[in-house]
Amino acid sequence: EEIWVLEDDSTVDLALLQIDLSEPKTGDEPTVEPVTLGDSSKVVVGETAVSIGNPLGLDHTLTTGVVSARRKYQGRNWIQMSTPISPGNSGGPVFNGLGEVIGVTTAQIRGGLFGGAQNLNLAVPIDELQRRLKPEYPKKRKLGSGTAASTW
Repeated sequence: EEIWVLEDDSTVDLALLQIDLSEPKTGDEPTVEPVTLGDSSKVVVGETAVSIGNPLGLDHTLTTGVVSARRKYQGRNWIQMSTPISPGNSGGPVFNGLGEVIGVTTAQIRGGLFGGAQNLNLAVPIDELQRRLKPEYPKKRKLGSGTAASTW
């Protein structure tokens, strides 16, 4: 099994985890399908953007909007979207209308007159993240404790 992890880069602030679905051994092993990664270079303004996250701790929340722009902002590439997000959405996937992951929800831009800017939401394009993947991670850590702990 090949494991891909993100390089140690604090400007990206993401972690990729390997999860052993056979632990703990209670009930049947869950059936899961990996998501399909899209091509963020093909994202067009006006296409559907769907975000899944846990805004303010409200888990399994899905919001929809559209891609507002593909832009450089503060020296980095972003997908700007009107998909509503809140603190807690960060790190969640952004899907296109085909169900492909096109980005990872990251930030809101706040400001404007009296802080009134709305729906200026940003996602890191999936292509930016794929460039940072590598087959090995020298600083892998053990998570948890006892026999249930695993390494990634």
